Amino acid sequence: MKKRTLSRKEKIARNLLLALCFGFVVWASRGGPMPTAELTFRQMERTRFLARSEILCTWETPLSVGELGTSSARTVLVGRYTDQIAVGCLFQPNNPFGNRLTLWPREEGITPVPLSALLQGEDGTLFHVLLFLEVPEEAAGAQATITGRIENAKEPVETIQGERWADGVWAFWFPIDSALTTDGDLKYGTKDLEGLPYTLELYRTDGGPLAEQEGTLPENFQSGVIYDPGLYDVLNDILLNQ
Repeated sequence: MKKRTLSRKEKIARNLLLALCFGFVVWASRGGPMPTAELTFRQMERTRFLARSEILCTWETPLSVGELGTSSARTVLVGRYTDQIAVGCLFQPNNPFGNRLTLWPREEGITPVPLSALLQGEDGTLFHVLLFLEVPEEAAGAQATITGRIENAKEPVETIQGERWADGVWAFWFPIDSALTTDGDLKYGTKDLEGLPYTLELYRTDGGPLAEQEGTLPENFQSGVIYDPGLYDVLNDILLNQ
């Protein structure tokens, strides 16, 4: 029996199908990277069996890949649930490998959230970043004071001016630096912000005081989970979204 030869169109279709299958295998072996940081965040939520949160803000570093150190997150997404806050720190925004999703308790009123990953400034300095969520829209300025991060310095109190990331979301950057003062003490600390006492002061547009809040920063509500999916996770994620 004479073997049938594929037509030109059939060969093109066959080659296209093989290319698609090969591309899928490569994509799945790399953890199923998503085209955007938000989709990566959603993928991380589903992996932890979480519902879709309301995204309050997305922050992205202005630094290029070559300028950013490996210990600093490139993108931060903050999501809100009824009683929790989800923070995604993405080191590879379009790829779930090595990224971190952390859950924190949502408080009544203003909620403090210390990031579980470091962020890098434009001058190369690394920072512990403290977020305050659901800050009143009337706030035109804010400053946060923490105590105890500098373990062996003479002045353990640090006050930082806030930066508005989005409506109701303010960020405070506390530097990590081993620079010494003239007395030989550490200028800045390296201790995490979790569990430290804080004071938040809010100001109106005319500089007058708006509100003040004191408390203790949350500590290890649910520790950061590094998401490192395998092929099964990727296939399961695809099926869940059909």
